[in-house]
Amino acid sequence: MRNLFICFSICILISHSYTAARGESLELISISNQGESLYPTEFSSFFKDTTNSLSIRDVLELDASDFNTIGNKIFNERASTAPIWIRFQVKNEIEESVYIDLGNAFYTWNAEIFIVNNNAPLPNSVHTGTFSGSTEHKISNHFIAPLDIERGQEYTVFVKLYSEAPKIHVFKIGTLKHLIKELRVDEYAVGGFITLIICMFLYNLFLYISVRESIYLFYLFHLTTALFNTTFINGNSFFTDTWFWEYLSVWVSLGYLSVALFTDKYLQLKTNAPKLRIAIWSLTGIIVVIIPLLLLIGASDRITLNSILQLFTIIFSVLILSTGTYLWIKGHRFARFYVLGWSATLLSLIMFILLLNGVIPINDFTMHSTYLGVALEALLFAFALGDRINDLKEETEQAQLKNLELVTSYNEKLEKSVEEKTRALNLSQQQLINSEKMASLGMMAGGISHEINNPLNIIQGGVFHFKNNLEESDNGTTEEDFEVIDSMTDSIQRVARIVKALNVYNRFNEVSLSDCDIHYILDGSISLFQDRLNDIEIVKEYDTSGKMVKCDEGKLHQVFMNIISNSVDAITGKGRITIGTTFSDNEVKIVISDNGPGIANDSLQKIFDPFYTTKELGKGTGLGLSITQNIVIELGGSIEVSSQEGEGASFIISFYNPEFVG
Repeated sequence: MRNLFICFSICILISHSYTAARGESLELISISNQGESLYPTEFSSFFKDTTNSLSIRDVLELDASDFNTIGNKIFNERASTAPIWIRFQVKNEIEESVYIDLGNAFYTWNAEIFIVNNNAPLPNSVHTGTFSGSTEHKISNHFIAPLDIERGQEYTVFVKLYSEAPKIHVFKIGTLKHLIKELRVDEYAVGGFITLIICMFLYNLFLYISVRESIYLFYLFHLTTALFNTTFINGNSFFTDTWFWEYLSVWVSLGYLSVALFTDKYLQLKTNAPKLRIAIWSLTGIIVVIIPLLLLIGASDRITLNSILQLFTIIFSVLILSTGTYLWIKGHRFARFYVLGWSATLLSLIMFILLLNGVIPINDFTMHSTYLGVALEALLFAFALGDRINDLKEETEQAQLKNLELVTSYNEKLEKSVEEKTRALNLSQQQLINSEKMASLGMMAGGISHEINNPLNIIQGGVFHFKNNLEESDNGTTEEDFEVIDSMTDSIQRVARIVKALNVYNRFNEVSLSDCDIHYILDGSISLFQDRLNDIEIVKEYDTSGKMVKCDEGKLHQVFMNIISNSVDAITGKGRITIGTTFSDNEVKIVISDNGPGIANDSLQKIFDPFYTTKELGKGTGLGLSITQNIVIELGGSIEVSSQEGEGASFIISFYNPEFVG
């Protein structure tokens, strides 16, 4: 950005010219014993020799109306090939020798001084000397020459300036001691600025070596062009040959290149503002490549090209400032230092322009405001780089934290997956164990039923025989005897039903379907819970059609048992279990309901999940309903549950398109 300041300032100087009043008489400058130098240009007028052929005698013959009044302590005229003649009147009232400081030697390639004694009968000029960039008549890069004027005499001094560069001069008249003292201030300002830039260059070079961030290289390039161009615009260029001005567009383009590189890298335009990045680099291409190329091949004169450069300077300056402001508004915190740094340079530019036009006074501060603005910008950009490194560090830490979160999340998912696989494996293992248990139970039930049936048949036969004998006997048989025999008969039949129900488990692992009586299987399942029913009433609402269906009797028996068992466990004290069946052409539906406490809403969604149970610890594994659901699905049906907390629960088992028998 400081390079933009340099370029913009140069273009302002190139385009600026006076529109002063013409033909006014000159005010006499009196040199007395005051402690500071005088500014003669404030009381001077100038004439532009567009013919480039006038001598001092020709100029003396000019009318006063041919001259333009300057009226400012700074003489500022646009670049041209025409010599400039400046004149002022002076009277010496001190004993010491008087000297004139023509200002910075860099802006003037040749200067000649002529002195005319106003008191002489005929005007006669004295040629003090010719000064050029190679002359030795310089102090601190300024043209300083003695004025051979006697005390008490009035003189008109003519200064002829020639340069294709802009004419920027602050003429001073005073003793050599005073002039040198004032030049020391300029030397201190320049020396301090150069020292600051070099220190920052070395410091950031060390940082680059340490962190190896490419943005530091662009910043170092930026500092180099700033050091070169800032001293140039203030007339303290490292190169004083005329060829530097002749190829000004070439050297200035390096400043634009450093600005574009630093802006692109620091603001991360490729990511944050790709369209603005294209616009910035398009302008940079015109300034860095096209304009210097036109100058080198001689396609246009230097002054015209510099005017074109002015236009692109303004556009480029507005564009990069707008880009930084846009990103700052968008929330990119690091852009604030960029905008503040450029604003500091812009403020010093405005101050410099006001100084050239006489709006603000000349003093040590305003004369060196450009150094202050560029130095402040350099410091702000140094802070910006430090802040940017901190942002990058923070972004790196956030990226590492995000990676850690991703790894943690992946581990959690992996653990959850392993847990689910483990639960599925445990479920499969439990089902296998249950299958083996059911198989063992079936084998045991078959053996027990066989062993019980034989003596049970003998007992039943004996009871029948004993009952027949009592009916035929006349030996005082009473009704009480027959009641005992009927009670024994009922008990034997109950045992027979239990044994028959146990035989179902003997066929649990059979895969072939058989003719199943749904009601018979339900009754068999109920009979196994007779000792647990106590005050629980069983209500049967069977479909009267009572159709037989093809099904797996053993697995269907286990489904009913699991659901009835849960209903029995859910009821405390008196209660009711209602079992209903419905047969239609395309569906068999079994509904088992209870009036227990019901199931909570949050548990309804998980009621069929493996290992989920609402029973107390040690009273359930959470596998019963999960196994029940798997069996029903395996048999080609579905199972649903409906419940409201406090109003019981209903399990609906449906088999679609069953194969009826008979």
